[in-house]
Amino acid sequence: EVEGWMQYYDIFVRNAFGNFRDILKQISYNGIMSKWLSFTDNKSIQYDLDVANGVGAFPDENYAREIMQLFSIGIYKLEMNGAIALNTVDGSPVLNYDNDDLMSMARSWTGFVAKDNKRGNTHGSGVMSVDPMKIQPEYRDVFPKSDLMGGYIGDGYPLCTDLPDRPHFRKGAVYRLLGSRWSPEKQKTDLYQETFANLPEIVLTPGSSPLYTQLCAAANANTDGAACTFPGYVELTENLDYSSATALPEYDGIETFRTVKVQSSPFPVYYEYVRPPCVEHHFFNDGRKAIAGHVYGNQIVPDSICVDPRSTRAGPGCCRSDWDQQPGGLNILGTECKYYGERLSFEANTARCASVGRAACHPRDVEASATHKSPAAEYCSTNRDISKKNWYSWTTAGCQTKVKLSYPGDSDGVEPTVARVDGVDPDYAGMTQTSTLVQNNTVNFYKVAWIGDNDANTNAPHNAAACDAVSTCQSMEDGCLCDALVINDNSAVFTSSADIVSKTDILTYLHTGAFATDMYDAGVYTSLGNCGIDGVEIYASSSNSCTNLGPSAVFVVTDDNTGVVKRRRNVQSTVQIRSLSLSFRNPVHFISMHDPDVRDMEYETDAVLDHLFYHPSHAPFLALRMIQRFGNSNPSPGLVERVARAYQTGMYGGFGSGNYGDLGAMMASIVLDTESRSVSLDADPNHGQIREP
Repeated sequence: EVEGWMQYYDIFVRNAFGNFRDILKQISYNGIMSKWLSFTDNKSIQYDLDVANGVGAFPDENYAREIMQLFSIGIYKLEMNGAIALNTVDGSPVLNYDNDDLMSMARSWTGFVAKDNKRGNTHGSGVMSVDPMKIQPEYRDVFPKSDLMGGYIGDGYPLCTDLPDRPHFRKGAVYRLLGSRWSPEKQKTDLYQETFANLPEIVLTPGSSPLYTQLCAAANANTDGAACTFPGYVELTENLDYSSATALPEYDGIETFRTVKVQSSPFPVYYEYVRPPCVEHHFFNDGRKAIAGHVYGNQIVPDSICVDPRSTRAGPGCCRSDWDQQPGGLNILGTECKYYGERLSFEANTARCASVGRAACHPRDVEASATHKSPAAEYCSTNRDISKKNWYSWTTAGCQTKVKLSYPGDSDGVEPTVARVDGVDPDYAGMTQTSTLVQNNTVNFYKVAWIGDNDANTNAPHNAAACDAVSTCQSMEDGCLCDALVINDNSAVFTSSADIVSKTDILTYLHTGAFATDMYDAGVYTSLGNCGIDGVEIYASSSNSCTNLGPSAVFVVTDDNTGVVKRRRNVQSTVQIRSLSLSFRNPVHFISMHDPDVRDMEYETDAVLDHLFYHPSHAPFLALRMIQRFGNSNPSPGLVERVARAYQTGMYGGFGSGNYGDLGAMMASIVLDTESRSVSLDADPNHGQIREP
């Protein structure tokens, strides 16, 4: 326990003149903080229902509240000089968050647990409090989460479906050294499978593999046979050229990596590919049914979910080419993988099946042995993978993502919340079993960004009778289930630069991020300059111009308040509820509901911290608190603003790094400001002093 408290104290010692963002992250993963503010072992509503046999208890809100109220932004919206912003209608203080926001943020702090391993020199028993906590995937809430600005956590991040072809060979791709174990640490895996031999894997070829050269990082790159150094972290500085290496197993027909083997002897060496942060749309059209688990003898599929066919979020699944003409005993789903645990898109799965004389299918059963598999795929999956539902496999069956609206009640202005329910094509027993995450009785509602002038409270059904009166809806016990259609998914928001007054319009109306354009092949994107908009650079395809902008156009702007470079794609996806005058901006989320990875949970946590760190109230909130702790209980608005500006710019009188959030610059601005050093103010009893114990 003492060691844990020392480690907690050291966070502030290490970062006293560093960046406050580092403090926020380190205390959020700290075991002492998690016990103090009770978010250790915090679990999602769905976990409580499915595993703990509970009643769907909401996650603990303690840390979600305190990190906002005490550590980052405070209760009220602040002007840069520390004054509380007032409502223009009634003059009341403007809140930074309400109870609904707090409940949403609480879902972001689920899954944190102490690490299992104990340090022999510091631990006899009890919870590990020295090392940072880890995230337990089963405990984490995987649903979209609203932010404090009327949008979603994940706004501004690119869509995973926008990744360039073979992103693991692109500039910025990150690889982590795993050592001699092949199981990824940041992606979903079953460590038990380490005991199985002959599972297919990606093995890089020395001499001919461009990626091998990067991961080996030979001590003398110009000497043949030089020993590899195997750095712990590798980030590609340019796109790898595979134009003369397309026949290599690591390239042929593989959409994405999990782990790669760089060396076999004298001991194996593996790296894990860490995909860059990106988000998924929660609703989509033309979904495909993916299935998991054994299919029972009466052909009942126990678990399925609707998956966006563009995503690489399901495993391979193939039947014999004449599957639709066969009885149950021969219409069986098997796997055709390039490596164990492979994920690929629906289109790639269809091509994979065809390449081995098989076909994507709607199966009657799932193979539990190697009986029906081709030799190349003999060990792509095991009985354990099927029984433990280690991943979902593609089928050709269709599905749709539906919207479940909560009943808003009769209070004016109370908008309905939303949940997703999947409607899937029936199995051969006529059943439509789905994951509990997306069943009709789901309780996983969340706030959405409603669009247009139509009042969501007025236009949404308020009770079962009103719901059933809508032809495309049906009443549930706790809401109204309606068909939905995703529109504008690939339509340009701005068709011409003349539609854009300033870069503020870009940040206001475009919420979908974009990857760096130099990740793509040469010629995919061309710079159009600023097209007459100050502080903007526009990249577009060769067929576009300043007066003809397409949905793939990318705007690059620098935020004036934070100095952060932001990329926005010229598109907005909208969910329209059929037969109702209601639509909302398509929610985004980091974590795949059916294929959750620790990597994406960590990305989501970072996004939450960034949302608070870059919040407009953060700089004046922290400036006021720091000034007060350094001896001035009632600083002038001018001093608060000067300190907040120093924190934003990261510089004051030669002190600081020039980065937003620099505490050294903030401290310098506090102690060197003329107001802090004024002898007359020190003598003024009305100026105020404070001294904390």
